[in-house]
Amino acid sequence: MSRVKRALPRIAVLTVLAAAIALAALTGGEPIIRKGAVALALLASAAFLPWLVRRFRQQAGASRPVASDVSWIEVPELEDRLIRGPAPIVLDVRGADEFAGELGHIAGARNIPLADLQQRVDEIDRSRTGSVVLVCKTQMRSAKAAAVLKETGFRDVSVLRGGMVEWRRQQRPVEGD
Repeated sequence: MSRVKRALPRIAVLTVLAAAIALAALTGGEPIIRKGAVALALLASAAFLPWLVRRFRQQAGASRPVASDVSWIEVPELEDRLIRGPAPIVLDVRGADEFAGELGHIAGARNIPLADLQQRVDEIDRSRTGSVVLVCKTQMRSAKAAAVLKETGFRDVSVLRGGMVEWRRQQRPVEGD
């Protein structure tokens, strides 16, 4: 569905809201019409407010990636691709202490913490046309990192479902633990 078609109900609500306000102004304040106009305005506002809040968050950069915006890769599939090829670039977005810490990291993974990713994206520029798999502890930071990479032009980006916790749970090999 196009953006215009999705916006039509909101446009209709705004039109009703504007008509209600205009009607209230034109009637000179007759109580029954004023009450009806206020009721219409409140109804229109209630229908329009969630969209307005969502739009504001998107413009402020506060929107979080949703599951449908993220491509996922399961542990067995990633391990198979690492063994058989073509191997993706595995980018671990945890902090350096976590990367070398208790959970360890996937062999060959590069470590660029999520907080530094925007400034260091050029370090992985050569792979914009290749496959990049993002890893963190669970998957939350990786999903945010996926949005950053997509915004900067990376096409084949996926997130390891369950992150290092799931990788270790399935007893896959690690380095650095």
